[in-house]
Amino acid sequence: TPEKFVKITGKPIPGHDSATEANTTPEKFVKTTDSPTTGTTMRVQLTEAQERNTRTITQTALNYNTNAPYQACLAAMTAAITETEIYIYANSRVPASMNYHYDGVTTEQDYVGIFQYPASRFRNIGADMDPAYATQIFLYQMVRISGWQNMDPGTLAQQVQHRG
Repeated sequence: TPEKFVKITGKPIPGHDSATEANTTPEKFVKTTDSPTTGTTMRVQLTEAQERNTRTITQTALNYNTNAPYQACLAAMTAAITETEIYIYANSRVPASMNYHYDGVTTEQDYVGIFQYPASRFRNIGADMDPAYATQIFLYQMVRISGWQNMDPGTLAQQVQHRG
């Protein structure tokens, strides 16, 4: 099986899938600046689950109808990487979460899904566990932050996560 890598950049690459690029050579993944996002590429090997979830998040973000779709994509991916390493987690303390597709199980408070939404606040467990719907929840919160289009994706992701 060929290795699969995710390529995260600060801007779109015409003619390339914005989410992943398979069978690339390591030479293509060279850090080009000190910026954490703009002009930077990084090499990350993904599992099948992470690749599936990455595609879902990026497709949802890029099609969300914002005026800055790549910023939306970067912020959503940053949050998913930070919260769950791009895995969908059920929670044994939230039995309903075990009824949906998941990549792993956690016992941390009542957090569920790819963005680790607290089930006590986001009560639609099915939506929380669905990466496309969970991404829509993230984006809905994101576009309500003034100036989100120009924020650092990490700062933006953190603000969205603390907002919900």
